[in-house]
Amino acid sequence: MKTFPEINAYLKEELVTAMGCTEPIAVAYAVAVATQHLGEKPQSLKVIVSVSLLKNAAGVVIPNSGNRKGTHVAAILGALCGDANLGLEVIAHVSPKELNAILPYFDDKNFCQISTELTPTRVYIKVIAHSPNHKVELELKHTHTGITSIVKDGVSILNEQELSTPSQEEEDLGLSIDLILDYIEDPLAQEIFPFIQSQITNNLQIAEHGLTCECTSAGLNVGKILLQRAHPDDVLAKAKAYTAASSDARMGGCAMPVGTVCGSGNQGMTASVPLSILAQKLESSEEECYKSVLLADLVASHIKSSMGRLSPFCGVVTAGVGVCAGIVYLNNGTHAQIKHAINNMLGNISGMFCDGAKSTCAAKCASSVDAAFQAAWLALDDHHIEGQEGVIDGEDVEVTIKNIIEIATLGMSSVDKVICDIMTR
Repeated sequence: MKTFPEINAYLKEELVTAMGCTEPIAVAYAVAVATQHLGEKPQSLKVIVSVSLLKNAAGVVIPNSGNRKGTHVAAILGALCGDANLGLEVIAHVSPKELNAILPYFDDKNFCQISTELTPTRVYIKVIAHSPNHKVELELKHTHTGITSIVKDGVSILNEQELSTPSQEEEDLGLSIDLILDYIEDPLAQEIFPFIQSQITNNLQIAEHGLTCECTSAGLNVGKILLQRAHPDDVLAKAKAYTAASSDARMGGCAMPVGTVCGSGNQGMTASVPLSILAQKLESSEEECYKSVLLADLVASHIKSSMGRLSPFCGVVTAGVGVCAGIVYLNNGTHAQIKHAINNMLGNISGMFCDGAKSTCAAKCASSVDAAFQAAWLALDDHHIEGQEGVIDGEDVEVTIKNIIEIATLGMSSVDKVICDIMTR
């Protein structure tokens, strides 16, 4: 089991800010780093990505791209306009003037070529960048900024053995629901409150943007439509609408930062936005709000980490599991009720698969929030799954979580390839 200081160290690395969908942004970042080492503008780029990464990068609008989609768009922006020092905000400062100057490259099939490989690592990017005088090869694995190899002109600048990056994407974090519940009440957890505050602030701001901007920059406008149909005093409707709106804006290419968890903005927004809205409705203290979001982040991480950052299992479902725990917490529920809520949630929509980042993610976010409130309300009323029902173990939530992880890793092992085959027909 992780110690509390180890949990703090994990969260300080995990709760990062990103702009845009993290998969194409990871491509932009990898190419920007390769270009930085090249030392001059590349003449050609070859980018090889895993099937799972392409699935999540193909259908989303790239920020500051003029509403363009595609992995090649992210790669070109990263190479010609990116700032590698900004990490997952690598293309945050691309100006309209800079974009206009590089427009011909988007139509140049010889400048940037994208291909896929069936790799054992779901988060995988290889960049081969050529300039008149140099060649740089770069590999990124496991995490969205996890560069493991850089070779310039045949000489290794960096290799995986020199790094402290994970050796695999699926990692048991050494957490349990009991440990998480103890941790959030410990004074050491307060070190993470500034990260939670940033997560909430950024994600509410992009949600507000998604509720006010036009359809061309806000995906399907799921959030706006839900809010228009909602009663003003309905906290569930507002939580669903705001969460969906944050995803509407992000999937629509909004150039605003978001707080992530499990390597995902959609998961970071789903874990934080509904709980901050509920906390406001309940007039909870700032500390109670932060603890509820911290609980949601860690529950999501507990489940998702063993599945891998990119999984056929929809990540906003795992974030929603965290939300149902946070809802019970804000309503002064017991530890037993929190565990029952998690089982109720996983017994409902755990079959939702991920078919890539795109406009319909907003609808999935709303569905996960809806299911989270339902699961929490049932648990708070002491209605919960008992005994063994399907893959749910009503007596031990940790067994349920292990069962869900097994389905996501073993049972769904070929799902990504099938989805990508469908997407590329």
